[in-house]
Amino acid sequence: MDADKNCQPCTQGNFCPGGDATNPTNAESTCPDGLLTTFAGAKSQAQCFTKPGYGRTSSKGSDGKVSLAGVVCDIATYNVGQNTAGCQKCGAGLTTAAIGSTSAAACQAPAGSYTDKGIGKLCQKGTYSIALNSNANCIPCPDGITTANEGATTAAACSLALKGYFIDSTNSTNAIKCPLDTYQDQEAAVDSCTTCPNGWKTKETGATGVALCLAPPGFELVDGATTITACAAGSYKADWNRNPCVACGSGLITKEAGSVSKDACLVPAGYGLTSLSPMVAAPCEKNTYGDSVDRAAVANARCTACPADMFTLDILNSAARVGLYTSEAACLVKEGWGTTATLPQECPVGTYNEGKNRLPCRSCGTGWTTVAAGKTAATQCVIQAGWKMAADGIPAPCDKGSFSIGGTEGAPNATCTACATGYSTQEDESTSNDECTVCAPGFGGTGCGQCTWGTFASGGAKEGDACASCAVGSTSKKGATQSQQCYSTLIDARNDVFNLADENAWTPDNTSANAAACGDVCTGSANCVMYKFVSAAGGGGQCSLLSEEASNPTHTVGFKIGNGDDYSVWGLTQAGAEAAGEVPADLGEPDEHGVYTHSGATGTIYFRQCQHCGSGGISSWEFSTDRAFWIPACHADSLWYAPDGSPSSADKLLIQRLEVEAQLTARQGRCASASCGGAAELPPLDLPAAAAAAGDGVGAVALSQVPPAFLCPISMQIMTQPVVTPSGGSFNRPALMEWIRQHHTDPVSGAPLRSDQVFPNLAMRDMIHEWASSTSDDTAAMKGRGQRRGRAAAVDLASSSRASSPFKGGRDALYTV
Repeated sequence: MDADKNCQPCTQGNFCPGGDATNPTNAESTCPDGLLTTFAGAKSQAQCFTKPGYGRTSSKGSDGKVSLAGVVCDIATYNVGQNTAGCQKCGAGLTTAAIGSTSAAACQAPAGSYTDKGIGKLCQKGTYSIALNSNANCIPCPDGITTANEGATTAAACSLALKGYFIDSTNSTNAIKCPLDTYQDQEAAVDSCTTCPNGWKTKETGATGVALCLAPPGFELVDGATTITACAAGSYKADWNRNPCVACGSGLITKEAGSVSKDACLVPAGYGLTSLSPMVAAPCEKNTYGDSVDRAAVANARCTACPADMFTLDILNSAARVGLYTSEAACLVKEGWGTTATLPQECPVGTYNEGKNRLPCRSCGTGWTTVAAGKTAATQCVIQAGWKMAADGIPAPCDKGSFSIGGTEGAPNATCTACATGYSTQEDESTSNDECTVCAPGFGGTGCGQCTWGTFASGGAKEGDACASCAVGSTSKKGATQSQQCYSTLIDARNDVFNLADENAWTPDNTSANAAACGDVCTGSANCVMYKFVSAAGGGGQCSLLSEEASNPTHTVGFKIGNGDDYSVWGLTQAGAEAAGEVPADLGEPDEHGVYTHSGATGTIYFRQCQHCGSGGISSWEFSTDRAFWIPACHADSLWYAPDGSPSSADKLLIQRLEVEAQLTARQGRCASASCGGAAELPPLDLPAAAAAAGDGVGAVALSQVPPAFLCPISMQIMTQPVVTPSGGSFNRPALMEWIRQHHTDPVSGAPLRSDQVFPNLAMRDMIHEWASSTSDDTAAMKGRGQRRGRAAAVDLASSSRASSPFKGGRDALYTV
């Protein structure tokens, strides 16, 4: 009630409980401290609400009345006011900076704590906070450093090294990781780490305990040892641990100690796997072999079986294995077998093999064979049928007219048995008497009898075929073998030998004891054109020489064929040199091509005037033996008319080449039939002494100076009788003939070769002669003008009958028959 006694509402912050005897005016009552009303007209103390930062409490007095009071909110509590509640506590672990906090925002984490979802939590070890804060995290200590406890309130609390670290002795705020092979297992103020025991290692730095000290892959701690060692060969360990190494398996190896993987386990060379679980390897044996190198222990690393019909030595010897079988080379053939391009085979007849090797069967050699297949030694080779053991210890084929049944193991050598007289075989190398079915050369008719006078047989005819008769006007000796042995005849002759026109032309030579020596004397004389040696009944005889005469002599000589009245007659015209450029009188008339033909003892030679040669004398002519290849005689004048009588080597070759080609042409014409034998055999080259003795000593030409093409590939000597084979190879005739006798093959191609398939190599002969002449001043190789090479033809009147002229030509002389 105001002064005017008007009733007014109570002001805000107070209350008016109503008038009574003690308060007839209903004066306003003040709310307790920390409390106030929030609107005007409050009627009771119950309508007094809290101020911010205060809480309201109530108490009951002795009179039973309830009284209210306001209290300031304590630390860690707050009240927003205008309510009847007491102060509210901050979240767990939170506090306030002072009393009387008026909101939840005043609740913060104290030092050593942080706020997490409305509550305060102590800073974890290794972190700290230094004041009230609303942070969601504490401040971390430096790496590797921690605190002793939770709730650290200062940076100084970061003083301990974490496990795996140590404190830097020069900077306490710096922690360092433990090095490899050390550890630190405490949170402590330490300045070093502890070395791992037993040589163990750590996989990384900062090991936090001895449990991290391990044996690395490939190492183990053997029982009783004080330090780890590498896994022994044949074992491995793959991981970081303290386990023992694992054995690869029985028989398996590793290349070295300390293997870290099962893949390092190898099957040794010469071994193979026999089991995969457990892994077992064993040496390969009993016709199997392993690799030559260690190999991975995989499923296919097993022993490999030898090829069919091949065996290892333990089987072949019926004995324990010696050494390791590391390749197919350990697979061998058994005795009497040999290898081929495909599979082994039993050695066929004619071959052998000792066995226990990888060789093909060896041939017994030319002329040898075996009595059966499967032979094991050369001593079981015998002479094959159709062959014999020659005197030089080398097998040779039986010639026509003989046969051989071959040798046996008891008597390996064999001989050729001649067919019955008058009989022959059709081929060489006949193997039985049943092949002696044809008549031999010089035999024919019933019972293959000997051909009589005036007939001949070349052989090979069947029994009963008569010998052929010589042509009219010719005859032959008994047993003649070819038509060339039918000679011209004079009828009713009574003397053994016709006299020369001047019998006194014969000059006796009393130094010669036989025909060979007589021939040597004639060969060594520049003037001798013929010799005769008449044998005496008691031995010895008389040598006579016929010398060249100065002026156109003509000699005629007849030789008695046999015990009859028929004779063969030869004539020799010793014509002097024709006038320069003139045609020799005995050439006759030229043909329509201007070619003159001369038929002589050595064959046919053609002459014609040369259109591009020199003029005058023989230089204006050219020669041919086939009318296809013509040889200019450009140097012939110097050959015949050299003042000193010593022709140049080129001149010699010109005439020699012409003569040789004429001989070959004639020879080949006569050899149309197989019975004629081989090609013409030329006499050896008469080389200068230095060249002939090449490689043999002082004064000789060193072999290194001889052109390689001039050396025989067989004898490695200068070829004095160069011949050529069908394959084109050139050889010295004596060496090649010996080769053919032993091997019956061409040395170049290996093809079968007979002596009648060999021909003189004229071009090579010319080149060798020209080279040899240039190596020496020796001019004795062709003594005298126009002398032919080789030995003069010999005539032994006691026994000989010749098919070619027995005269040695001189000057321009041409041979006539």
